[in-house]
Amino acid sequence: MLQKQSDTCIVLLQNVSRKIRTCMLANHVSEHGCCCNL
Repeated sequence: MLQKQSDTCIVLLQNVSRKIRTCMLANHVSEHGCCCNL
């Protein structure tokens, strides 16, 4: 199930390549809603 979350995260990150670093570093839901919970 974790793999599915990663997919969503990647899709959202691609849309927000600008906050990709913040999301990856924070590893949490970003302002745009990128769930980066690996």
